[in-house]
Amino acid sequence: MIGRAAGLAALSCAAIASSMHSLVGAAPVPGNPLPEIGALASQLPGAAGIFAWVLFGAIGFAAFVYGRKMLAWKPMVLGVALMVYPYFIATTWALYAVGAGLCLALFIFRD
Repeated sequence: MIGRAAGLAALSCAAIASSMHSLVGAAPVPGNPLPEIGALASQLPGAAGIFAWVLFGAIGFAAFVYGRKMLAWKPMVLGVALMVYPYFIATTWALYAVGAGLCLALFIFRD
């Protein structure tokens, strides 16, 4: 009974490991169960992208807090947009272009 349960657990662990390797796109290497980190690192943003996330997220948070305190819906909506849009844009130049446009909208639509 214990041997059968151990066999099932090993089978399920092997299935999980093989599906994990197919997710990251790297084939398992005998003796090294971890996939290559290069496949994962190519999907991460660079320093400029992370800086854009932090910069426009901070501006968006400040605009949201200001709009909430002043009961103004325009800065609240634009603040939320500034905080959320980096999750949907992958290229760095587009992050800066959309962020600059939303910051310009904050300036133009102030009341």
